[in-house]
Amino acid sequence: MKRGFLVLFAGGIFGKIVALLREIVFAAAFGTGATATGFRVAQTASIVPANLVSGDLISAAFAPSYAKLSASDARRANSLLVAYLLWVTSVLGLVSLVVFVTRADLVAIIVPGALPTVQATASSLLAVLAWVIPVYGISTITSYALSATGAFAQNAIRPMVQSVGLLVGTVMAVWLGSMSWLAWGFLAAWVLYAARGLFLLRGRLAFTGGPAVREGGLMVLQGIRGIAPLIVLAVALQGSIVLERVFASYGADGLVASIDYARTISDSVMSTIALPLGILGLTQLPQVRTSESQRILTRMTEFVCVTVIPISMVLMLAARPAVDLLYARGRFDVQAASLTSAVLAGLSAGLTFQVLSYTMARAITGRGNTRPVLTWSLVAIVAQCLVQGIGVPLVGGVAVGVGVSVYGAVLTFGLSRALGLGRATLAVLVRWLPTMVAGFASVAAGLSWGAGASVVLLVFAINVASSRATRKLIRESLVSLRTGWRARRLATSSETDPKVPAIDRPAKDAGKS
Repeated sequence: MKRGFLVLFAGGIFGKIVALLREIVFAAAFGTGATATGFRVAQTASIVPANLVSGDLISAAFAPSYAKLSASDARRANSLLVAYLLWVTSVLGLVSLVVFVTRADLVAIIVPGALPTVQATASSLLAVLAWVIPVYGISTITSYALSATGAFAQNAIRPMVQSVGLLVGTVMAVWLGSMSWLAWGFLAAWVLYAARGLFLLRGRLAFTGGPAVREGGLMVLQGIRGIAPLIVLAVALQGSIVLERVFASYGADGLVASIDYARTISDSVMSTIALPLGILGLTQLPQVRTSESQRILTRMTEFVCVTVIPISMVLMLAARPAVDLLYARGRFDVQAASLTSAVLAGLSAGLTFQVLSYTMARAITGRGNTRPVLTWSLVAIVAQCLVQGIGVPLVGGVAVGVGVSVYGAVLTFGLSRALGLGRATLAVLVRWLPTMVAGFASVAAGLSWGAGASVVLLVFAINVASSRATRKLIRESLVSLRTGWRARRLATSSETDPKVPAIDRPAKDAGKS
Protein backbone atom coordinates (compact mmCIF):
# COMPACT_ATOMS: atom_id res chain seq x y z
CA MET A 1 0.00 0.00 0.00
CA LYS A 2 2.88 2.37 0.71
CA ARG A 3 4.33 1.73 -2.75
CA GLY A 4 0.91 2.21 -4.33
CA PHE A 5 0.38 5.47 -2.47
CA LEU A 6 3.77 6.79 -3.54
CA VAL A 7 3.07 5.96 -7.21
CA LEU A 8 -0.36 7.60 -7.09
CA PHE A 9 0.99 10.55 -5.10
CA ALA A 10 3.75 11.15 -7.65
CA GLY A 11 1.23 10.92 -10.48
CA GLY A 12 -1.01 13.40 -8.69
CA ILE A 13 1.87 15.85 -8.23
CA PHE A 14 2.88 15.76 -11.89
CA GLY A 15 -0.76 15.84 -12.95
CA LYS A 16 -1.44 18.94 -10.90
CA ILE A 17 1.65 20.70 -12.24
CA VAL A 18 0.32 20.18 -15.75
CA ALA A 19 -3.22 21.10 -14.62
CA LEU A 20 -2.04 24.38 -13.15
CA LEU A 21 -0.13 25.15 -16.34
CA ARG A 22 -3.28 24.30 -18.31
CA GLU A 23 -5.44 26.61 -16.20
CA ILE A 24 -2.89 29.43 -16.37
CA VAL A 25 -2.92 29.29 -20.17
CA PHE A 26 -6.71 28.85 -20.26
CA ALA A 27 -7.28 31.79 -17.90
CA ALA A 28 -4.99 34.08 -19.90
CA ALA A 29 -6.72 33.12 -23.14
CA PHE A 30 -10.37 33.15 -22.07
CA GLY A 31 -10.67 34.58 -18.52
CA THR A 32 -14.21 34.04 -17.19
CA GLY A 33 -15.94 35.05 -20.42
CA ALA A 34 -18.44 33.23 -22.60
CA THR A 35 -15.94 30.72 -24.03
CA ALA A 36 -14.57 29.74 -20.61
CA THR A 37 -18.01 29.45 -19.04
CA GLY A 38 -19.41 27.60 -22.05
CA PHE A 39 -16.63 25.05 -21.98
CA ARG A 40 -17.10 24.41 -18.23
CA VAL A 41 -20.82 23.90 -18.77
CA ALA A 42 -20.20 21.51 -21.69
CA GLN A 43 -17.75 19.55 -19.52
CA THR A 44 -20.38 19.25 -16.81
CA ALA A 45 -23.00 18.09 -19.31
CA SER A 46 -20.69 15.31 -20.54
CA ILE A 47 -18.98 14.13 -17.35
CA VAL A 48 -22.11 14.15 -15.14
CA PRO A 49 -23.97 11.55 -17.27
CA ALA A 50 -20.81 9.42 -17.50
CA ASN A 51 -20.40 9.44 -13.71
CA LEU A 52 -24.11 8.89 -13.24
CA VAL A 53 -24.03 5.65 -15.23
CA SER A 54 -20.55 4.30 -14.52
CA GLY A 55 -19.00 6.10 -11.55
CA ASP A 56 -20.23 4.16 -8.52
CA LEU A 57 -20.95 1.02 -10.54
CA ILE A 58 -17.27 0.74 -11.44
CA SER A 59 -15.72 1.96 -8.19
CA ALA A 60 -18.10 0.22 -5.78
CA ALA A 61 -19.09 -2.94 -7.66
CA PHE A 62 -16.33 -3.68 -10.14
CA ALA A 63 -13.12 -2.66 -8.36
CA PRO A 64 -13.48 -4.74 -5.14
CA SER A 65 -14.90 -7.78 -6.98
CA TYR A 66 -12.20 -7.75 -9.63
CA ALA A 67 -9.48 -7.33 -6.98
CA LYS A 68 -10.67 -10.46 -5.17
CA LEU A 69 -11.21 -12.56 -8.31
CA SER A 70 -7.81 -11.60 -9.74
CA ALA A 71 -6.16 -13.27 -6.77
CA SER A 72 -8.39 -16.36 -6.69
CA ASP A 73 -9.98 -17.08 -10.09
CA ALA A 74 -8.32 -15.57 -13.18
CA ARG A 75 -10.95 -16.98 -15.56
CA ARG A 76 -13.90 -15.40 -13.76
CA ALA A 77 -11.92 -12.17 -13.36
CA ASN A 78 -11.49 -12.07 -17.15
CA SER A 79 -15.21 -12.68 -17.68
CA LEU A 80 -16.07 -9.88 -15.28
CA LEU A 81 -13.69 -7.45 -16.97
CA VAL A 82 -14.91 -8.23 -20.50
CA ALA A 83 -18.54 -8.02 -19.41
CA TYR A 84 -18.10 -4.63 -17.79
CA LEU A 85 -16.32 -3.29 -20.87
CA LEU A 86 -19.09 -4.54 -23.17
CA TRP A 87 -22.16 -3.66 -21.12
CA VAL A 88 -21.04 -0.36 -19.63
CA THR A 89 -19.64 0.91 -22.93
CA SER A 90 -22.86 0.03 -24.75
CA VAL A 91 -25.01 1.87 -22.22
CA LEU A 92 -22.72 4.89 -22.23
CA GLY A 93 -22.80 4.94 -26.02
CA LEU A 94 -26.58 5.36 -25.88
CA VAL A 95 -26.20 8.06 -23.23
CA SER A 96 -23.76 9.84 -25.54
CA LEU A 97 -26.29 9.84 -28.34
CA VAL A 98 -29.02 11.24 -26.08
CA VAL A 99 -26.71 14.01 -24.81
CA PHE A 100 -25.73 14.92 -28.39
CA VAL A 101 -29.34 15.17 -29.53
CA THR A 102 -30.61 17.10 -26.49
CA ARG A 103 -27.51 19.24 -25.89
CA ALA A 104 -29.28 22.61 -26.15
CA ASP A 105 -31.91 21.60 -23.60
CA LEU A 106 -29.27 20.20 -21.24
CA VAL A 107 -27.31 23.44 -21.31
CA ALA A 108 -30.46 25.43 -20.55
CA ILE A 109 -31.10 23.21 -17.52
CA ILE A 110 -27.56 23.51 -16.15
CA VAL A 111 -27.19 27.31 -16.47
CA PRO A 112 -30.68 28.78 -16.75
CA GLY A 113 -29.47 32.20 -15.63
CA ALA A 114 -26.57 32.43 -18.11
CA LEU A 115 -26.42 34.75 -21.10
CA PRO A 116 -27.60 33.38 -24.49
CA THR A 117 -24.04 33.60 -25.87
CA VAL A 118 -22.80 31.37 -23.04
CA GLN A 119 -25.54 28.81 -23.69
CA ALA A 120 -24.85 28.79 -27.44
CA THR A 121 -21.11 28.29 -26.85
CA ALA A 122 -21.73 25.43 -24.43
CA SER A 123 -24.11 23.70 -26.83
CA SER A 124 -21.59 23.94 -29.67
CA LEU A 125 -18.77 22.43 -27.59
CA LEU A 126 -21.04 19.73 -26.20
CA ALA A 127 -21.57 18.41 -29.73
CA VAL A 128 -17.99 17.09 -29.50
CA LEU A 129 -17.67 16.46 -25.76
CA ALA A 130 -20.75 14.21 -25.75
CA TRP A 131 -18.59 11.46 -27.28
CA VAL A 132 -16.21 11.54 -24.32
CA ILE A 133 -18.83 9.66 -22.28
CA PRO A 134 -18.24 6.05 -23.50
CA VAL A 135 -14.47 6.57 -23.63
CA TYR A 136 -14.61 7.82 -20.04
CA GLY A 137 -16.30 4.56 -19.01
CA ILE A 138 -13.67 2.40 -20.74
CA SER A 139 -10.80 4.32 -19.18
CA THR A 140 -12.30 4.11 -15.70
CA ILE A 141 -12.77 0.34 -15.93
CA THR A 142 -9.26 -0.29 -17.21
CA SER A 143 -7.58 1.99 -14.65
CA TYR A 144 -9.34 0.28 -11.73
CA ALA A 145 -8.58 -3.16 -13.18
CA LEU A 146 -4.89 -2.32 -13.37
CA SER A 147 -4.87 -0.85 -9.84
CA ALA A 148 -6.52 -4.00 -8.48
CA THR A 149 -3.53 -6.00 -9.71
CA GLY A 150 -1.01 -3.57 -8.22
CA ALA A 151 -0.31 -1.59 -11.41
CA PHE A 152 -1.10 1.94 -10.24
CA ALA A 153 0.63 3.91 -12.99
CA GLN A 154 -2.47 4.11 -15.21
CA ASN A 155 -4.50 5.70 -12.44
CA ALA A 156 -1.55 7.93 -11.55
CA ILE A 157 -1.26 9.50 -15.00
CA ARG A 158 -5.00 10.03 -15.44
CA PRO A 159 -5.07 13.71 -14.36
CA MET A 160 -1.95 14.49 -16.36
CA VAL A 161 -3.25 12.99 -19.61
CA GLN A 162 -6.51 14.93 -19.38
CA SER A 163 -4.67 18.17 -18.59
CA VAL A 164 -2.27 17.70 -21.50
CA GLY A 165 -5.22 17.21 -23.85
CA LEU A 166 -6.93 20.38 -22.71
CA LEU A 167 -3.65 22.32 -22.74
CA VAL A 168 -2.98 21.30 -26.33
CA GLY A 169 -6.59 22.10 -27.22
CA THR A 170 -6.28 25.55 -25.66
CA VAL A 171 -3.10 26.32 -27.58
CA MET A 172 -4.67 25.13 -30.84
CA ALA A 173 -7.86 27.13 -30.18
CA VAL A 174 -5.88 30.34 -29.68
CA TRP A 175 -3.51 29.64 -32.57
CA LEU A 176 -6.20 28.70 -35.10
CA GLY A 177 -8.91 30.96 -33.71
CA SER A 178 -11.46 28.19 -33.27
CA MET A 179 -12.86 27.28 -29.84
CA SER A 180 -13.87 23.79 -31.07
CA TRP A 181 -10.27 22.71 -30.54
CA LEU A 182 -10.91 22.87 -26.77
CA ALA A 183 -13.37 20.00 -27.11
CA TRP A 184 -11.29 18.02 -29.63
CA GLY A 185 -8.19 18.19 -27.41
CA PHE A 186 -10.18 16.95 -24.41
CA LEU A 187 -11.70 14.09 -26.41
CA ALA A 188 -8.35 13.04 -27.91
CA ALA A 189 -6.77 12.82 -24.46
CA TRP A 190 -9.45 10.42 -23.20
CA VAL A 191 -9.23 8.28 -26.34
CA LEU A 192 -5.46 7.87 -25.98
CA TYR A 193 -5.77 7.17 -22.26
CA ALA A 194 -8.41 4.48 -22.79
CA ALA A 195 -6.34 2.90 -25.58
CA ARG A 196 -3.31 2.69 -23.29
CA GLY A 197 -5.37 0.97 -20.60
CA LEU A 198 -6.72 -1.61 -23.03
CA PHE A 199 -3.21 -2.25 -24.35
CA LEU A 200 -1.83 -2.86 -20.83
CA LEU A 201 -4.68 -5.28 -20.10
CA ARG A 202 -4.32 -7.17 -23.37
CA GLY A 203 -3.10 -10.28 -21.54
CA ARG A 204 -6.22 -10.30 -19.36
CA LEU A 205 -8.73 -9.52 -22.10
CA ALA A 206 -9.55 -12.90 -23.59
CA PHE A 207 -12.93 -12.99 -25.32
CA THR A 208 -13.92 -16.61 -24.72
CA GLY A 209 -17.37 -16.54 -26.28
CA GLY A 210 -21.00 -16.17 -25.28
CA PRO A 211 -21.00 -18.28 -22.08
CA ALA A 212 -18.23 -16.19 -20.52
CA VAL A 213 -19.98 -12.96 -21.50
CA ARG A 214 -23.24 -14.23 -20.00
CA GLU A 215 -21.43 -15.25 -16.84
CA GLY A 216 -19.81 -11.84 -16.65
CA GLY A 217 -23.17 -10.20 -17.33
CA LEU A 218 -24.67 -12.04 -14.36
CA MET A 219 -21.81 -10.79 -12.19
CA VAL A 220 -22.48 -7.25 -13.44
CA LEU A 221 -26.14 -7.62 -12.41
CA GLN A 222 -25.10 -8.94 -9.02
CA GLY A 223 -22.83 -5.96 -8.61
CA ILE A 224 -25.66 -3.58 -9.54
CA ARG A 225 -27.96 -5.21 -6.99
CA GLY A 226 -25.21 -4.96 -4.37
CA ILE A 227 -24.82 -1.22 -4.85
CA ALA A 228 -28.48 -0.40 -5.55
CA PRO A 229 -28.52 2.25 -2.79
CA LEU A 230 -25.52 3.94 -4.43
CA ILE A 231 -27.49 4.45 -7.64
CA VAL A 232 -29.70 6.84 -5.68
CA LEU A 233 -26.55 8.44 -4.31
CA ALA A 234 -25.05 8.78 -7.80
CA VAL A 235 -28.14 10.67 -8.94
CA ALA A 236 -27.96 12.92 -5.86
CA LEU A 237 -24.23 13.61 -6.26
CA GLN A 238 -24.43 14.47 -9.92
CA GLY A 239 -27.56 16.47 -9.23
CA SER A 240 -25.66 18.52 -6.65
CA ILE A 241 -23.01 19.31 -9.28
CA VAL A 242 -25.70 20.54 -11.64
CA LEU A 243 -27.40 22.53 -8.86
CA GLU A 244 -24.08 24.17 -8.04
CA ARG A 245 -23.93 25.43 -11.62
CA VAL A 246 -27.58 26.51 -11.43
CA PHE A 247 -26.97 28.56 -8.26
CA ALA A 248 -23.78 30.06 -9.73
CA SER A 249 -25.56 31.06 -12.95
CA TYR A 250 -27.73 33.44 -10.91
CA GLY A 251 -24.66 34.98 -9.26
CA ALA A 252 -22.18 37.41 -10.77
CA ASP A 253 -21.21 37.00 -14.43
CA GLY A 254 -18.26 34.63 -14.66
CA LEU A 255 -18.94 32.83 -11.35
CA VAL A 256 -19.52 29.50 -13.13
CA ALA A 257 -16.08 29.63 -14.76
CA SER A 258 -14.40 30.88 -11.57
CA ILE A 259 -15.51 27.75 -9.70
CA ASP A 260 -13.32 25.54 -11.86
CA TYR A 261 -10.33 27.85 -11.58
CA ALA A 262 -10.63 27.69 -7.78
CA ARG A 263 -11.16 23.92 -7.80
CA THR A 264 -7.99 23.43 -9.82
CA ILE A 265 -6.04 24.84 -6.89
CA SER A 266 -7.93 23.08 -4.08
CA ASP A 267 -8.14 19.81 -6.01
CA SER A 268 -4.36 19.72 -6.08
CA VAL A 269 -4.60 18.49 -2.50
CA MET A 270 -7.48 16.15 -3.31
CA SER A 271 -5.72 14.51 -6.24
CA THR A 272 -2.35 14.12 -4.51
CA ILE A 273 -3.63 12.82 -1.15
CA ALA A 274 -7.33 11.88 -1.21
CA LEU A 275 -7.35 10.08 -4.57
CA PRO A 276 -4.44 7.72 -3.76
CA LEU A 277 -5.91 6.92 -0.33
CA GLY A 278 -9.33 6.34 -1.88
CA ILE A 279 -8.01 3.96 -4.54
CA LEU A 280 -6.05 2.03 -1.92
CA GLY A 281 -9.16 1.86 0.25
CA LEU A 282 -11.15 0.37 -2.62
CA THR A 283 -8.60 -2.10 -3.94
CA GLN A 284 -6.43 -3.04 -0.93
CA LEU A 285 -8.42 -2.67 2.33
CA PRO A 286 -11.02 -5.32 1.30
CA GLN A 287 -8.17 -7.85 1.45
CA VAL A 288 -7.33 -7.28 5.16
CA ARG A 289 -9.18 -7.97 8.42
CA THR A 290 -11.63 -5.43 9.84
CA SER A 291 -9.47 -4.67 12.88
CA GLU A 292 -6.43 -4.13 10.67
CA SER A 293 -8.36 -1.89 8.27
CA GLN A 294 -9.56 0.23 11.22
CA ARG A 295 -5.98 0.64 12.39
CA ILE A 296 -4.90 1.66 8.90
CA LEU A 297 -7.79 4.13 8.56
CA THR A 298 -6.94 5.73 11.90
CA ARG A 299 -3.37 6.26 10.72
CA MET A 300 -4.71 7.62 7.43
CA THR A 301 -6.78 10.14 9.39
CA GLU A 302 -3.74 11.28 11.34
CA PHE A 303 -1.74 11.48 8.11
CA VAL A 304 -4.44 13.59 6.43
CA CYS A 305 -4.59 15.98 9.39
CA VAL A 306 -0.84 16.50 9.65
CA THR A 307 -0.52 17.16 5.91
CA VAL A 308 -3.76 18.90 4.93
CA ILE A 309 -4.76 21.10 7.89
CA PRO A 310 -1.81 23.54 7.63
CA ILE A 311 -2.16 23.64 3.84
CA SER A 312 -5.90 24.35 4.01
CA MET A 313 -5.55 27.13 6.57
CA VAL A 314 -2.70 28.86 4.74
CA LEU A 315 -4.52 28.51 1.41
CA MET A 316 -7.68 30.01 2.93
CA LEU A 317 -5.68 33.03 4.09
CA ALA A 318 -3.68 33.38 0.87
CA ALA A 319 -6.53 32.73 -1.59
CA ARG A 320 -6.27 36.09 -3.35
CA PRO A 321 -2.45 36.13 -3.66
CA ALA A 322 -2.55 32.55 -4.96
CA VAL A 323 -5.15 33.43 -7.59
CA ASP A 324 -3.27 36.57 -8.63
CA LEU A 325 -0.01 34.66 -8.90
CA LEU A 326 -1.46 31.90 -11.06
CA TYR A 327 -4.13 33.56 -13.18
CA ALA A 328 -3.92 37.36 -13.18
CA ARG A 329 -2.78 37.91 -16.75
CA GLY A 330 -4.31 38.25 -20.20
CA ARG A 331 -8.13 38.25 -20.11
CA PHE A 332 -8.27 37.23 -16.44
CA ASP A 333 -9.21 40.61 -14.96
CA VAL A 334 -9.77 41.95 -11.43
CA GLN A 335 -13.37 40.78 -11.26
CA ALA A 336 -12.36 37.27 -12.26
CA ALA A 337 -9.67 37.28 -9.57
CA SER A 338 -12.16 38.43 -6.90
CA LEU A 339 -14.71 35.76 -7.82
CA THR A 340 -12.15 32.96 -7.97
CA SER A 341 -10.43 33.88 -4.70
CA ALA A 342 -13.78 33.99 -2.87
CA VAL A 343 -14.66 30.48 -4.05
CA LEU A 344 -11.16 29.24 -3.20
CA ALA A 345 -11.31 30.62 0.36
CA GLY A 346 -14.56 28.74 0.97
CA LEU A 347 -13.20 25.51 -0.50
CA SER A 348 -9.99 25.75 1.53
CA ALA A 349 -11.80 26.24 4.84
CA GLY A 350 -12.95 22.60 4.90
CA LEU A 351 -10.38 20.96 2.67
CA THR A 352 -9.37 18.53 5.43
CA PHE A 353 -12.91 17.23 5.71
CA GLN A 354 -13.20 16.84 1.95
CA VAL A 355 -10.12 14.58 1.92
CA LEU A 356 -11.24 12.58 4.96
CA SER A 357 -14.78 12.05 3.69
CA TYR A 358 -13.53 10.86 0.29
CA THR A 359 -11.14 8.38 1.90
CA MET A 360 -13.72 7.02 4.35
CA ALA A 361 -16.41 6.69 1.68
CA ARG A 362 -14.11 4.59 -0.49
CA ALA A 363 -13.10 2.44 2.49
CA ILE A 364 -16.73 1.63 3.37
CA THR A 365 -17.61 1.04 -0.26
CA GLY A 366 -14.72 -1.40 -0.59
CA ARG A 367 -16.26 -3.45 2.22
CA GLY A 368 -19.53 -3.67 0.30
CA ASN A 369 -21.46 -1.72 2.97
CA THR A 370 -23.13 1.02 0.95
CA ARG A 371 -25.99 2.05 3.24
CA PRO A 372 -23.97 4.42 5.49
CA VAL A 373 -22.43 6.07 2.42
CA LEU A 374 -25.90 6.61 0.95
CA THR A 375 -27.48 7.94 4.13
CA TRP A 376 -24.77 10.35 5.16
CA SER A 377 -24.02 11.51 1.62
CA LEU A 378 -27.66 12.47 1.11
CA VAL A 379 -27.62 14.42 4.38
CA ALA A 380 -24.37 16.13 3.34
CA ILE A 381 -25.73 16.98 -0.13
CA VAL A 382 -28.81 18.60 1.38
CA ALA A 383 -26.58 20.67 3.67
CA GLN A 384 -24.37 21.73 0.74
CA CYS A 385 -27.31 22.76 -1.44
CA LEU A 386 -28.88 24.76 1.40
CA VAL A 387 -25.65 26.66 2.02
CA GLN A 388 -25.08 27.35 -1.69
CA GLY A 389 -28.70 28.14 -2.56
CA ILE A 390 -29.15 30.55 0.34
CA GLY A 391 -25.59 31.86 0.44
CA VAL A 392 -24.83 32.76 -3.20
CA PRO A 393 -27.41 35.60 -3.40
CA LEU A 394 -26.27 36.90 0.03
CA VAL A 395 -22.48 36.61 0.06
CA GLY A 396 -21.55 35.58 -3.48
CA GLY A 397 -18.98 33.00 -4.57
CA VAL A 398 -17.62 32.20 -1.11
CA ALA A 399 -20.88 30.35 -0.40
CA VAL A 400 -20.12 27.91 -3.24
CA GLY A 401 -16.87 26.87 -1.57
CA VAL A 402 -18.29 26.85 1.96
CA GLY A 403 -21.10 24.59 0.78
CA VAL A 404 -18.56 22.00 -0.41
CA SER A 405 -16.70 22.29 2.90
CA VAL A 406 -19.91 21.73 4.87
CA TYR A 407 -20.61 18.66 2.72
CA GLY A 408 -17.19 17.23 3.62
CA ALA A 409 -17.60 17.92 7.35
CA VAL A 410 -21.04 16.30 7.60
CA LEU A 411 -19.92 13.26 5.61
CA THR A 412 -16.70 12.84 7.62
CA PHE A 413 -18.43 12.68 10.98
CA GLY A 414 -21.18 10.41 9.68
CA LEU A 415 -18.87 7.90 7.99
CA SER A 416 -16.34 7.82 10.82
CA ARG A 417 -19.18 6.77 13.11
CA ALA A 418 -20.29 4.10 10.62
CA LEU A 419 -16.73 2.76 10.49
CA GLY A 420 -16.59 2.50 14.26
CA LEU A 421 -13.97 5.24 14.32
CA GLY A 422 -16.09 8.10 15.64
CA ARG A 423 -14.12 8.60 18.86
CA ALA A 424 -10.75 8.02 17.21
CA THR A 425 -11.50 10.52 14.42
CA LEU A 426 -12.84 13.09 16.89
CA ALA A 427 -9.76 12.66 19.08
CA VAL A 428 -7.45 13.30 16.13
CA LEU A 429 -9.42 16.37 15.01
CA VAL A 430 -9.52 17.79 18.55
CA ARG A 431 -5.75 17.40 18.74
CA TRP A 432 -5.45 19.59 15.63
CA LEU A 433 -8.16 22.05 16.64
CA PRO A 434 -5.66 24.77 17.72
CA THR A 435 -4.23 25.00 14.19
CA MET A 436 -7.70 25.32 12.66
CA VAL A 437 -8.76 27.90 15.25
CA ALA A 438 -5.60 29.91 14.48
CA GLY A 439 -6.56 30.04 10.80
CA PHE A 440 -10.17 31.16 11.33
CA ALA A 441 -9.14 33.63 14.05
CA SER A 442 -6.64 35.20 11.64
CA VAL A 443 -9.41 35.70 9.09
CA ALA A 444 -11.76 37.17 11.71
CA ALA A 445 -9.04 39.53 12.95
CA GLY A 446 -8.39 40.79 9.41
CA LEU A 447 -4.70 39.88 9.45
CA SER A 448 -2.75 40.00 6.21
CA TRP A 449 -2.21 36.65 4.59
CA GLY A 450 1.49 36.66 5.53
CA ALA A 451 0.85 37.42 9.20
CA GLY A 452 -2.03 34.93 9.35
CA ALA A 453 0.03 32.19 7.72
CA SER A 454 2.84 32.82 10.21
CA VAL A 455 0.41 32.40 13.12
CA VAL A 456 -1.00 29.20 11.63
CA LEU A 457 2.42 27.65 11.03
CA LEU A 458 3.59 28.60 14.53
CA VAL A 459 0.57 26.94 16.14
CA PHE A 460 1.01 23.96 13.82
CA ALA A 461 4.61 23.54 14.96
CA ILE A 462 3.45 23.62 18.59
CA ASN A 463 0.81 21.01 17.73
CA VAL A 464 3.42 18.69 16.26
CA ALA A 465 5.84 19.20 19.17
CA SER A 466 3.16 18.46 21.76
CA SER A 467 1.76 15.30 20.12
CA ARG A 468 3.69 12.07 20.62
CA ALA A 469 1.47 10.21 18.13
CA THR A 470 2.16 12.78 15.42
CA ARG A 471 5.89 12.73 16.01
CA LYS A 472 5.84 8.93 15.87
CA LEU A 473 3.88 8.96 12.59
CA ILE A 474 6.28 11.44 10.98
CA ARG A 475 9.33 9.51 12.20
CA GLU A 476 7.98 6.15 10.98
CA SER A 477 7.02 7.64 7.62
CA LEU A 478 10.50 9.07 7.10
CA VAL A 479 12.12 5.77 8.11
CA SER A 480 9.80 3.87 5.77
CA LEU A 481 10.60 6.17 2.85
CA ARG A 482 14.34 5.91 3.49
CA THR A 483 14.18 2.11 3.80
CA GLY A 484 12.11 1.79 0.65
CA TRP A 485 14.49 4.06 -1.26
CA ARG A 486 17.51 2.04 -0.18
CA ALA A 487 15.83 -1.24 -1.07
CA ARG A 488 14.90 0.09 -4.50
CA ARG A 489 18.46 1.29 -5.12
CA LEU A 490 19.85 -2.08 -3.99
CA ALA A 491 17.44 -3.97 -6.23
CA THR A 492 18.33 -1.75 -9.18
CA SER A 493 22.05 -2.17 -8.54
CA SER A 494 21.72 -5.95 -8.31
CA GLU A 495 20.10 -6.04 -11.74
CA THR A 496 22.81 -3.96 -13.38
CA ASP A 497 25.97 -4.66 -11.37
CA PRO A 498 27.15 -8.29 -11.19
CA LYS A 499 29.24 -7.45 -8.09
CA VAL A 500 26.12 -6.67 -6.02
CA PRO A 501 24.30 -9.73 -4.64
CA ALA A 502 21.00 -10.29 -6.43
CA ILE A 503 18.88 -10.22 -3.25
CA ASP A 504 15.53 -9.49 -4.93
CA ARG A 505 16.40 -10.50 -8.49
CA PRO A 506 14.28 -13.43 -9.70
CA ALA A 507 16.25 -16.35 -11.07
CA LYS A 508 15.71 -16.70 -14.80
CA ASP A 509 15.96 -20.48 -14.66
CA ALA A 510 13.92 -20.91 -11.46
CA GLY A 511 11.34 -23.12 -13.12
CA LYS A 512 13.72 -25.41 -15.04
CA SER A 513 14.76 -27.50 -12.05
